[in-house]
Amino acid sequence: MLFHTRIFQSRTSKKLKMFETSSQPQDRSEKNTANTPVIYVYAPKYVTWSAGIRALHYLCHSLNELGFRSWVAIHGPVRGKEASVNPDLDTPFLTRAVADEHLHTNTSTIAIYPESVDGNPLNASVTVKWILNFPGLLGGETHYLDDFVVAYSLVLSDSYAKVGNERIPVIFYPVVDLYELDRSVANFRETDQKRKLLYCQKFRALGGKPADHGEDIFEVTRFQKGSPKREQLLNLILNAPEVIVYENSTIITEAQLLGTPVRCISNQWFDSLIAEEELGSYGVVWNKEALEMSKSVSIELTRQRYATAMTTFYNELSKNARSWIEEAELHKASRIRLPTSSIISRHSLTRALSLFKSQGMGRVMSFGLRYVQRVWRDRNS
Repeated sequence: MLFHTRIFQSRTSKKLKMFETSSQPQDRSEKNTANTPVIYVYAPKYVTWSAGIRALHYLCHSLNELGFRSWVAIHGPVRGKEASVNPDLDTPFLTRAVADEHLHTNTSTIAIYPESVDGNPLNASVTVKWILNFPGLLGGETHYLDDFVVAYSLVLSDSYAKVGNERIPVIFYPVVDLYELDRSVANFRETDQKRKLLYCQKFRALGGKPADHGEDIFEVTRFQKGSPKREQLLNLILNAPEVIVYENSTIITEAQLLGTPVRCISNQWFDSLIAEEELGSYGVVWNKEALEMSKSVSIELTRQRYATAMTTFYNELSKNARSWIEEAELHKASRIRLPTSSIISRHSLTRALSLFKSQGMGRVMSFGLRYVQRVWRDRNS
C-alpha cells in the first residue's frame, strides 16, 4: 500500500520533485506582502546520511510548500550553492543579496536552529529552536532562551519537560523517502549471504564497545573506506535477517518500512526511540527480546502511521509558523550575519567545548576525526 506519488518536472533535465503524500498540504494561500516576515533555516549542506540535516532541509521545503517564504542558511564547508542543497527540494540558498533585500524592505526575519546551535548566529529578529535530539545528550544546554522552542517528537518534548522546562509543541517530520525505499524493493535481488547489520556510529565515537553479535555480521559505517552508499545500504537492509542498533538513527525506520526486524541494544546514551509515539515500534525489540512480528504487518502498520504523521506535520507546521510570523511582525528588521563556510567555525567550536565539558578531550578528538573524515570524503566523492 503506497502513500505517495512522484511528480516529474523538467528543468535542464528531468528532476524528481519531493514525494507528495495523500496528506500533502492543500492550502497554500498564505497572504504575503513585500515585508511579511521571512524564515531562515540554519543548516549544514544537504546530505543523505544525516536525519537531522535532512529534516532541516525538508522543513525549509515544506514551509515554502505551505506558502511561507523560507531560505536555507548553509553553514560549514561547502563547494558552492549547487552542491549545498537538494535540487529536488524548494530550498533556496540564502545569499548576502537576498538578506540585504529583506533588510532594505524592512522585513523582519525568523531563524530556525537545531538544539546543537547556541545563541542567534544569524542575528535574526526572532529565533526558533527545533530540538532534534535529547537536550544535553552530548553536552550543551538543557534549557533554551529562544523566542520559540519546539520538539521534533513527543518523546523529545517529554524529555525537555522532565528537566524542568514547560511542555513544548511538536513538529514531527518522518525523514524517510518512501519513493527511494520502494525503488530499492523494486530493484532488490536477494543474495545467499544473510548477514546481520550492526549500526553504532556515535556509540563508538563516545567510547562505547558493542557486544559480540557473532561473526556473520556487517557493521555499517559512514565515512570509512568501503562504507556503503545509499542504494547499497538499503539493499543490505533488505538482505539482513535483522538490524542491530546502539543509537537512534533513520536506519531503524527504514528497516521497519522494509520489513527487516530491528534489535535495539540499550546503553547509557540510548534507551528509547525518538519517533516511537509518531511511527510506532512495529518490528522493533530491545536487547534479548524475541522477534515475533511478521514482515508484512511491520510494513503496513508503519506506513499507516507514516501517512498520519505527514498530515499532522503540515497542520502543526502551518499553525506554528503563523505564530512565529505574528511575533516577528512586532520586531524590527536586523542585518543578518551570514554563516561562514570554513571547516572550523564558531558553531563547531561551541559544540566541541560542550562535548569537552561533558565527555572529555578523548571524545572531542574522536568526533573531530569523524568530522575530518566526512569533509575529506565529501571533497573526494
